[in-house]
Amino acid sequence: MSERAVIAFDVGRDERWAGGAPTSLVVYDARGREVRRLLDASLPSGTHTVEWDGRSDRGDRVASGCYFYVLAVGGETASGKALVVR
Repeated sequence: MSERAVIAFDVGRDERWAGGAPTSLVVYDARGREVRRLLDASLPSGTHTVEWDGRSDRGDRVASGCYFYVLAVGGETASGKALVVR
């Protein structure tokens, strides 16, 4: 991962999300512990991006390693990974 990781995603464009979709994006370490909650909001339909600066919720730089993120949008989930190399 460079200095920042950018996570891009779409919120559905159908009538279910006309008023916005409850959306969360959370980063976890390899042991499954929550490291950083990047997003917890209702988002409108469309494409969105969120940046992670490689820091925990406390503001500490995380150690080198593999991290996982879980994106939940309106009851659907997706996951991915980010590699931090210091």
